Amino acid sequence: MKPQNFYADMSDNDLVQASLQGTKEALQHLVLRHQAFVYNVAWKMVLNPQDAEDITQEVFIKAITNLAQFQGRSAFRT
Repeated sequence: MKPQNFYADMSDNDLVQASLQGTKEALQHLVLRHQAFVYNVAWKMVLNPQDAEDITQEVFIKAITNLAQFQGRSAFRT
């Protein structure tokens, strides 16, 4: 297992590729890197913390489920 800071230095595209190869730590780091941003966008839309948490969870479920379709032509965050 690689040290956690190893993944902090990786780009989103590299984390996606590592995740697709089965590296759970890379996927975890990718989610943690973007979780606050997704939550803040959701909260601004619904103005309810519980709903924003639910939306954030759904966004990441869909992102992870469709991760293999990410082509890297845009930023992962978009």
